[in-house]
Amino acid sequence: MATVSEVVRLGYGVALLVDPEGTGRRMTGGPLDARATLAARVLGARHVVQALVSLSHGTRLVRRMGQATDLLHAASMGALAAYDPARRRQALTDGTVALAFAAAGQVGSPST
Repeated sequence: MATVSEVVRLGYGVALLVDPEGTGRRMTGGPLDARATLAARVLGARHVVQALVSLSHGTRLVRRMGQATDLLHAASMGALAAYDPARRRQALTDGTVALAFAAAGQVGSPST
């Protein structure tokens, strides 16, 4: 059975793939440059794949691996925010989303 976070992740990933500039602008309040637009598309693909894997192979191990991926992503966004002040808002927003997905995976994780 699909969890809310898996459905939200899938929708968010599709939104980043289909309209990275619009999604990025709505999430961060500012425009994305070409590099950030490409990164948003790559991230969108990762979210779609992660959601589909979780939906089709929703074991505890798969969900834990997804959480680890989200936590690593959040950490990398923290590093980017510290390193590049021009991308700080985008990085902190994206890192917060990654932390939210990691937390949702913990709460919605089945015991199997």
